[in-house]
Amino acid sequence: MMPNKTIYVSDGDLPIFERAQELAGENLSATIAGALRRYVENAEARAKGLEEIIVKVGKVAITRKRFWGKLLAKGHVADDAAKKQLWYKIYQTAKGAFAVSITSHPKWWYSDGSDWKNWDWDWDRQSANWGEWWKAWKQDHPQAKPRSDEYTMKEYPKMKDWQDWSEQAEHRLEIYASLEEVGEHVPEELYQATRQALRDDPIEDLDI
Repeated sequence: MMPNKTIYVSDGDLPIFERAQELAGENLSATIAGALRRYVENAEARAKGLEEIIVKVGKVAITRKRFWGKLLAKGHVADDAAKKQLWYKIYQTAKGAFAVSITSHPKWWYSDGSDWKNWDWDWDRQSANWGEWWKAWKQDHPQAKPRSDEYTMKEYPKMKDWQDWSEQAEHRLEIYASLEEVGEHVPEELYQATRQALRDDPIEDLDI
């Protein structure tokens, strides 16, 4: 026989219980138990220093994923070969796994430096204001047509063309069971920062 529990409801809270009864029908007790279960799980997670994490996933159709965890390390690196900037956030989840959130942005300003040798920009005439910069650039480059791979700015032979400037960021979430697996998929410095964050004292003492 299932034990019975009596719940006393104040007059002020009675409308919400009546509405819950309408929505839950015959299963109000299960609804209350579910709400209490979520409350306990969330309270215990916060007591452990965890927080609710929401990350983006996708490139064209962006979705959001939610979990409980804590941020261990973050950082970004430049992937010159792919002309990308990679932004990392590494979390430890409530169940001890490691979640790595990776955002990849086009490295729009990519250049190996060789394209600056003939640079003749009149800095006295062009202000730092983007609107003024763009207006002046169009005046100096009347033939520029930012519409396809057929034209790339002459002053920037190594840069990505205008079509790539509108490329969207890509968001990924990778889950690993161990820290060693994380180390195989993130930059070494970020891996070492994650190891440091997992120590009892995450601050490194220097003997100086």
